[in-house]
Amino acid sequence: MKTSQAAQRLCLGAALALCACATVPQPSNDAIRDAGNLVAQAEDARASDYAPQEMRAAREKLQAALELSRQARNSNDSAGLVRSRWLAEEAAADARLAEARAQASRMQGLLRARQRELGPPPTPANGSQP
Repeated sequence: MKTSQAAQRLCLGAALALCACATVPQPSNDAIRDAGNLVAQAEDARASDYAPQEMRAAREKLQAALELSRQARNSNDSAGLVRSRWLAEEAAADARLAEARAQASRMQGLLRARQRELGPPPTPANGSQP
């Protein structure tokens, strides 16, 4: 009797696992929205001036994610939704990279300007090297 209950539980667990695998993934709306926000934020930071390739890639991937998501919803294609989410996440990563490069370039420019203001480092009075 106990063996039969254990077998039933095992079958029930396997059936639940199979059902979980067959469900349609969550819509990629959140990932697309987040990527869109990050692309806009990077554009506000003038990332296109400092990292144009990354910004172009981010915009293209975001647009592709939007189109693929729309097509996948219309055809009830769960694999297409997953691919659109991946594209949106890649777009977000490209936008973050572009913004980071823009910030790094601006900081390097500020550092060079500050170094020019301060002039060369002082030399020791006795002429010895540190």
